[in-house]
Amino acid sequence: YILAIMLLLSFLSGNGAHAQRPTEYEVKAAFIYNFAKFVEWQKPADEALPLCIIGDDPFGSAIKNVEGKTVAGKRIAVRRIKSLEELKGCQMLFISSSEKRKLGEITGLAKDIGILTISDTENFAEKGVVINLYMEEDNVRFEINIDAASDARLKINSRLLSLARIVHHKTRQ
Repeated sequence: YILAIMLLLSFLSGNGAHAQRPTEYEVKAAFIYNFAKFVEWQKPADEALPLCIIGDDPFGSAIKNVEGKTVAGKRIAVRRIKSLEELKGCQMLFISSSEKRKLGEITGLAKDIGILTISDTENFAEKGVVINLYMEEDNVRFEINIDAASDARLKINSRLLSLARIVHHKTRQ
């Protein structure tokens, strides 16, 4: 709950006292921004922190709230990619539900590169996505596949882990 409050406060800062309630994807974009603060990559980003989106983009304009923000001195740069060859330029990757048929190939390559994979599709965490967002009682929650994080050589801060539902690869349970 502390993270959720922190996320909403950082997201809504500057919107005024009578701001409208953020949309689901504005909240999810804020979560993604804050996830980056709690993850350590084996190979840190150079100048920017590329956040790629593969497949149908559910964010629309909501992702603009994240673009240009900084994490550890790195500016988040949002890119929409269409092919697996473009993964090499990503540090974080949002995998759309439209990529369900290619999920194994995407997560396998992302793991080898050390990319933080994120989605919001049911069962994607058990299939190799590191962080999966889900809705529970009109609130955005998240689960972390610690096996997938380890496979991608990502270190996730224990504070973030303590707020997540922990899952494992189905084949490792």
